[in-house]
Amino acid sequence: MSISMVQCSLIILSSASLVLFLFVFISVETIGQTYVTALRTVVEQIK
Repeated sequence: MSISMVQCSLIILSSASLVLFLFVFISVETIGQTYVTALRTVVEQIK
């Protein structure tokens, strides 16, 4: 009984960390693209 509880918590924990990792990765990707776009706009205005 206790072994299955440990396995269950491990599965939940790994799933949660995977989702968190994906969320952070997507956020960084979006922020990076926004930053690059803003940088290009500034460069275009300087030119």
